Amino acid sequence: LDSLQPIGPSERERFAFATIGVVSNLERAMLNTAQAYAFARQEGKKRVLVRWRLRLTGLAAQSVSAAHVDELYASEPCLWGYFVHGAPCVITDNIAQGKGLVNGTQGKMHSLVMGKTSSGQDGQRELRALLERAHPGSVVTLSEPPKYINVIPTVIDKFKDLLRPDSLAQDCVVVPVGQDPRTEEFKPTSTFAAMYGIGVPLRRRKKNGTL
Repeated sequence: LDSLQPIGPSERERFAFATIGVVSNLERAMLNTAQAYAFARQEGKKRVLVRWRLRLTGLAAQSVSAAHVDELYASEPCLWGYFVHGAPCVITDNIAQGKGLVNGTQGKMHSLVMGKTSSGQDGQRELRALLERAHPGSVVTLSEPPKYINVIPTVIDKFKDLLRPDSLAQDCVVVPVGQDPRTEEFKPTSTFAAMYGIGVPLRRRKKNGTL
């Protein structure tokens, strides 16, 4: 312990968003959400936080009524996807193992690629319009999830050379990472979800009436 030194001003930003070890997906999701907001609102470097709804699947989708959907999303931060330009991120799939893009590869968020909205509008144009009106440190909510999050991967020079011909940018290596708009496995944790039995098997809810 005597060898540990106080963190100086030049190192505070690096440690503020260092990797945190956790023991559950709930902790991971909650910390990722808090850190995304904190990264967007850094003093002197305020960025816009972009978010979108993840689609409910499975038990939660079956047990939530249409009247409660909006309030469920407002109560559950884990039901959102987040993007902040320059924020640290981790690739969670084996995209191209021979080029270093594997599960666990770290990187930085670069940009978003949007598709057509449900109304047939150009999603990229919608994103640009939202960002132009946004203030630094504010939150922008997309009507549709992005198709890709473009990432600057942290890989060795050998892999950078292999990735560079297909890079989306000339000044650095940027690769697209496809997005699944569904939740992986949503387990509600809010008081609101508990009150209305969201995520509880329908048979059990009917039998017991309350949680």
